[in-house]
Order: sequence, then structure tokens, then C-alpha cells
Amino acid sequence: MPNTEPTAPASSAPQTSEPTGETITVMVPPPEQGIEAPKALTEDDIARARQQERETLTNRLESQQEVLDKLATDLQQREAKRKADEEAAAEAQRVAEEEAERKRRSELTAKTLLAEKEKEWEAKLADLQKQIAERDALAAKEREFAELQSYRSAALAQAADNIAPELQDLVTGNTKEEIDESIAAMAAKSAAIVQSIQAAQTQARAQMRGTQPTGYGIGPGGAMGDTRQLSVEEISTMPMSRWAEVRKQIPGIASSSGDRGMFG
Repeated sequence: MPNTEPTAPASSAPQTSEPTGETITVMVPPPEQGIEAPKALTEDDIARARQQERETLTNRLESQQEVLDKLATDLQQREAKRKADEEAAAEAQRVAEEEAERKRRSELTAKTLLAEKEKEWEAKLADLQKQIAERDALAAKEREFAELQSYRSAALAQAADNIAPELQDLVTGNTKEEIDESIAAMAAKSAAIVQSIQAAQTQARAQMRGTQPTGYGIGPGGAMGDTRQLSVEEISTMPMSRWAEVRKQIPGIASSSGDRGMFG
């Protein structure tokens, strides 16, 4: 008898072995009973199957289209809402920015107007202070001039006997000391003139010749300068000789004073 090997269960994996040239017996299960062979499909069956498939596909497509339509509608609504929200936010921001800019301009305009008013007030105050300072300087200079004129008149009155009338107008000075020096100089000149006249008279008598009366009339000299605005410092530091000429050009000063000018 030929050698046989045990058959493996149907569920087990097949085992392989090297060929030996011997016969292998394999058990095959018998065919199942009651299973009919498939029938051949007719054209009607195929047509019905295709129709059912088309209907099924159509229903599925329609259902998917409804879903797509709903999604598209929802997306459009969401997009419209998003745009509306963005537009509303942009409009609110624009209104807020315009209001802030309007407020800023309003505040800036008010500040500018206030600054301009302050500058205008400061300019007016500075001009008023300048006018007051000028008036004070003029008044102080006029008082100083009047005092010096009064001193000159008193000094000339005391020295009148020693100064020739023609030389009294030549007495000048910007200070009391200068007036005293000028009076002394005019007195010396007067004395020299008297001595000269006496000497001439003596000589003439000796020669038995008449003498001609001699007079000495020397008036003020100098031309007026150009008219211009004087500063407070110029008025305060101006020499009295110059002031005597300048004051004649100032309305309300020369006309109100009855004193004779230093060179007039």
C-alpha cells in the first residue's frame, strides 16, 4: 500500500513540503445542496436595474443639491452678516474719528484764538508801558532842564555886574558845575574886554583922538538836526545843551515854558 499522511483541517493554513515523488491525497468537501445556479438576466431586468440605479442616483443628487443649496444660503447669510458687521464697525470708527478730529480742531482753534489774544494784549501792554516810560522820561528831563535853567538864571543874576550883557547869552553848561565854569569864563572875558577898552581909551586920550563905541554881540550857532523818535535812554542821557534845542520840537513842552532857552 502507498503511504498516506493525515489531512489538515479546512481552516488550517496549507502546509508545503518538498516534492518526494509520492502521491498526496486531499479530501474535498462535497457541493452544497439546495443552491440554484444563477439565472440569466433579461433586457427588462437590465432596464429595470438601470432605472432603479438612475432613480437612486437622482434622489441622491437631489438630496446633495439640497444640502449644497442650504450650505450656500447659510454661507451667503453669514457673508452678508459679516460684511454688514464690518461696514457698521467701519462706519462707527469713521464717525468716532470725525468727532475726535472735530473736537481736536475746535480745541486747537480755541487755543489759537486765545494765544492770539494773549499776544495782542501783551503787545498793547508793552506799547502802553513804553508810552508811560517815554512820558516819564520827558517829564524827568524837563524837570532837570527847568532846575538847570533856574540855577543858570540865579547864577547869572549874581554875576551880572561882572559879565558884559553881550556875553551873558554865551553862558552855557549841561550841569551846575559847567554853568559855574562858563560864568567864570565869561566874567574873565568881560574883565579882559573892559581892560582892553580902558587901555584903548587911555591911549586915545593920549593921542587926542576920539574913540568909537565897541560892542560884542555873539548869538547862538548851530543847525537843528533831523527829526526822529528819541528813546528813553537817549532822553535821560542827553546833554542839556542838546535838550534846549530838542525841546523846542516837542509839542506841549516849549510852549508851556516861559523860560528863555540856554542859547535863546
